[in-house]
Amino acid sequence: ATAVVADRLGLWLLIRFISLRSLALHRRMAGGNNRIVVHGLNTAENCRTPMSIADALISFCVFDVSRNPLRLRARVPGDRYWSLTCYGIDTTNFFSLNDQQLAPSANEEVTIVICGPSQRYQPGGRDLVVHAPAAQGLLLIRVLVNDPADEVEAEALLRVQRLATVDLVL
Repeated sequence: ATAVVADRLGLWLLIRFISLRSLALHRRMAGGNNRIVVHGLNTAENCRTPMSIADALISFCVFDVSRNPLRLRARVPGDRYWSLTCYGIDTTNFFSLNDQQLAPSANEEVTIVICGPSQRYQPGGRDLVVHAPAAQGLLLIRVLVNDPADEVEAEALLRVQRLATVDLVL
């Protein structure tokens, strides 16, 4: 029984260590918490983002909702795979949304408000409210590029990705 407990504790500590290191790396890349970074086209050579997929444009934000909820606004290209996924500090995927669930028209805006464990938020309009299990985590936005060799398509999608914003709800 002691060996099982020690094994589980060791595994938990390892996952926690890797997760904290990954968040720290992404936080440095972003210049702090609650800042969205458009990473660009994901390739085997430049992939630093966890849970990524090939031939996708990746944006990420290390969030901290310990004091206030965080509002994300993003445009969803209507003609390709798009997803937004939120991970807790323990790597738990606690929220996922994709283009199939939204069925938006081209470039429809979605607004998602991430609240900390004890926070409340009264949604306005079409806001989606998500309750994070912990105050810190990582959100990823992925957009599939149909033809990575098509620079015009990739640049058009990058322009859409750059429209994403995050701000604290005061």
